[in-house]
Amino acid sequence: SFCSLFDTCSKYTLILTICKLFLVKNLKMLKKYVQFVNFLVYFSYMKNIIYTGIFLTEESKERLLSKVKDFIPSNWRIYADHLTLGFGEMAFIGEVNTFFKENEGNKIKLRISEIGISDKAIAVSVSGNFKSANTHPHITIAISPEGRPVHSNYIENWKTIHHFEVEGIVDSFPRFK
Repeated sequence: SFCSLFDTCSKYTLILTICKLFLVKNLKMLKKYVQFVNFLVYFSYMKNIIYTGIFLTEESKERLLSKVKDFIPSNWRIYADHLTLGFGEMAFIGEVNTFFKENEGNKIKLRISEIGISDKAIAVSVSGNFKSANTHPHITIAISPEGRPVHSNYIENWKTIHHFEVEGIVDSFPRFK
C-alpha cells in the first residue's frame, strides 16, 4: 500500500518513486508532487505528536513549585512542567499551529498571576506572548489521586497571587530530538 511505501521510503526516494510512477516530465507537475510529498512528511511527523506546549526549564519548574508548594496536598501527583498550546488536532490549527511552527525550540517567558484549585486539580494561570487553544491558559501543578491533568481545564475558582515569571521552551510531546 502507499502508506507502507511511505513508511519505508525516505522523502527523496518517495519523490523519485512518484516521478517514475507518473512518468513526470513537466517541472510544474513535479513541483506539485514535491509539495505533496513535503506535506506527507510533515503530516507523518505531526501525527505522532500528542500535544504541543511550552516546557519549563528545570530552574523555572523549581521556582514555580517553591511559590505554590503550600497549596499542594501531600498525596497529590505533581506535574508543574508545561503549558499546553494545543492537544491532538488542536495543536495543528490556525494561530496555535503558526505559533508552534515559528517558535519551536525558542525560549518563551511566562507570567504567573493566579492559582486555581479544585477537588481534582491545582493549576496556575499563565499569560505571555504565545497562542494556546485553551480558553484559560495554565500550567497544571498537581492532581488528586482521582484527578487527571485535563481536570485543570475545569477549575472555576481562581485566586490572584503575587505575579512572577518563569520560562520554557516551545516543543512537542513526545519529543523527537
